[in-house]
Amino acid sequence: MTPFKTNALKYNLDRKAIAKKYDVFLVKKDAKRFNRGTMCLDVPLMEKRVCAVRFDCENTFYVLMDKGDGNKTLLLNALKQTDEIDKICIPSVRISDVNDRTLIQLLLNTLGTSSNERLRINNLTGHLYCYKSDWLKKNAKEGLIEQVSCLEILVTKDLCLNISVRTFTSGKCKNQIIFSPKHPYESYPKYVLSRFQTMARKPKNSTEEEFIQRQKFHNKYNIPFLNIGKDKESFESSKMGVVADIIQRFNDRFGDLAHLDFDEISEYKSLERTRACINEDKSIRTAALDGMNIRIIDLVKENSGEYCTKAQEVVENLCGIKPTIGVNKSKDGLNICVVLEKEKYKDVEDPYSKNYDATVQHITIGGDFKNKSAQLKSVLNELVIKHDVRNKKLSLYDWTKTGFQNDVSFGMKFDLDDENEKQIYCFVTIHPNGSFDFVKKDPTDLFDYDDYTKCTEIFAGNDDVCGIVMNHKGEINVIRNTDWFTIPEIFKIREEYEKERVHEFRSKVGREEFLPGVTDIKMFEKDGSIYYFVGTVGLGMQTSVANAANIRRIEPYDDAPIFFEQLLPLMNVDFVHNERLTVRPFPFKYLTEWARMNFDLKE
Repeated sequence: MTPFKTNALKYNLDRKAIAKKYDVFLVKKDAKRFNRGTMCLDVPLMEKRVCAVRFDCENTFYVLMDKGDGNKTLLLNALKQTDEIDKICIPSVRISDVNDRTLIQLLLNTLGTSSNERLRINNLTGHLYCYKSDWLKKNAKEGLIEQVSCLEILVTKDLCLNISVRTFTSGKCKNQIIFSPKHPYESYPKYVLSRFQTMARKPKNSTEEEFIQRQKFHNKYNIPFLNIGKDKESFESSKMGVVADIIQRFNDRFGDLAHLDFDEISEYKSLERTRACINEDKSIRTAALDGMNIRIIDLVKENSGEYCTKAQEVVENLCGIKPTIGVNKSKDGLNICVVLEKEKYKDVEDPYSKNYDATVQHITIGGDFKNKSAQLKSVLNELVIKHDVRNKKLSLYDWTKTGFQNDVSFGMKFDLDDENEKQIYCFVTIHPNGSFDFVKKDPTDLFDYDDYTKCTEIFAGNDDVCGIVMNHKGEINVIRNTDWFTIPEIFKIREEYEKERVHEFRSKVGREEFLPGVTDIKMFEKDGSIYYFVGTVGLGMQTSVANAANIRRIEPYDDAPIFFEQLLPLMNVDFVHNERLTVRPFPFKYLTEWARMNFDLKE
């Protein structure tokens, strides 16, 4: 069993040695928070002795300086260039009093001066940003840079390393960004693209093109979590490639003063998605669709006939059933509705918002039909799930395989899309024969106390609760989100790319050596708590992994036993996310679909 790593930091800090080399200062603003985009966070870095700035909270930040007399005076003089100096105080702070999170982040932020052609880094507004040329987005017509995406490297309060995509968008694209009356475009700090192709604060009288830190509407930029393609450049342009580079630079720079690594989990239970699982699920899906009436509904009606005909052929190849094409839905069958992009329905009747009394799934017209097979396969899965929800009976999974001889309930909290920001709690109870029922509980149901009401109390004030599971005895296991995610063997992968040979990362042996924290479903115990994660399917995996495998904690409620291990196979299915595993037991998907069918939920 190969250990896998998580993003929980394992570190050494020689505080005495660090104190001999550096001074640290806490800059604090009395009572009020710093102004939005305050220059106070950036002007200190103009001083040669200033190594790093770390934004702490609304009214405080830390400054790390090379050891020297008069550092406080130098810092004060730098801050006098801002209009907030009269409200600032700089109390003395010893490095021994600085918490581990802040000290590690300050040391990381010093890497803002260690850029090279492959990876450029800067310490901007108290944050650490990493840039690559691959992440620049240019205008197709003029070739001008419209967006600059980067990765922020952040140490969380739980001492985990977090990686987030941040995007700076040109002011020329502000009509593609939605602003609130409280925060119009003018209120955002302005940045310019420096000659190093990193973002920098815009000088007061500069006429350079300006950027703000915002995404375009419905146009989020994604950087793959991991890419293990043929060349090392593909790896280096992924999040994990950047993390490997950052950690290596940190350890090289600080030597014995400070060292970073990642925590390891050596004991765990694993559930692999085998060829037998895939074939069984395929057979069950074929049986679920057998005899179904599938109809393609053309809601575009202009230049859409050829598209519908091609979609008809693809569906027939996928499931052996040739759909009919029409404009009226089938109440008893499965309806694939061909529509335009959602934005095209701003001023006309929106087919997305119709409350159909039939089983319906939309597909957007256009695009390359090479990719439509996977999309239509996903559409068929969605239709069968919705059909199951209407009929209150599972057809995509043999529930008897779970071994549950009694009812099992799954519960979630949903936000309603209304002015009062009301919340509801919904539950699905699955019976031993695979049939199920739904229940909705309202927080105002004060005089209707039952096991479901007990479940709603778990959600109150706990935003990290993403679901609960209750057995027939009323015993509850709570699923909680954490800041944890798994890390592949990034340093071994870097070394492997230096060897002149074909890299077998995705073979069974390669997955075991390089990717134990990326593939399949694993459950483990740490510090008395039970955790699990759902990775990518190892068998036949692609070279690019889009997202990290987030780790979730299973918590017994009120001294209940943990029975969640019995539910692990409920995530080893690909009908929730086409050809990907689902991160929670699949009944939560059924519950979500029922809630969407019956309530106006906030997206």
